[in-house]
Amino acid sequence: MKHRRLFTRSQWVFLLFVLNITLVVAGTLLLSRYHNNRGDGASETLGRISSREKESIIRYSTPSSPPKSFLFDPNEADSTQLLSLGLAPFQVRSIYRYRAKGGRFSCKEDFKRVYRLTNEQWEHLSPLIRIDRKYQLVEPPVTIQQSTTPPS
Repeated sequence: MKHRRLFTRSQWVFLLFVLNITLVVAGTLLLSRYHNNRGDGASETLGRISSREKESIIRYSTPSSPPKSFLFDPNEADSTQLLSLGLAPFQVRSIYRYRAKGGRFSCKEDFKRVYRLTNEQWEHLSPLIRIDRKYQLVEPPVTIQQSTTPPS
């Protein structure tokens, strides 16, 4: 006598899929009942999450003080100097990344390309920027062409 299967392969796959979904739903329901019995409601959990977010915001915020004015070289200034000049931490981070990848500020106008630098910040910082000679580009000598026709 020939042995005949009860289900086809695709029917077995579907049956296992439905069984897994059923186990996940049942486990979720049991865990939610367990949490509700402990008094750990959803609103309390959300309250704890939002308080953690507030703590992280406070931890990473910098004190807001009026920007200071002093001469600086953006190729050599450290983070505390840049922050005290009124730049935001994300701007200081982008300057550091630019310098780490070999980027240099060779003239004042190069500093305009700092990520999200406002016009107000540029007007405050542009007179304070002093680029050291080792970072400045060498200007090619100007050659004067002499005319080939003799003067009359």
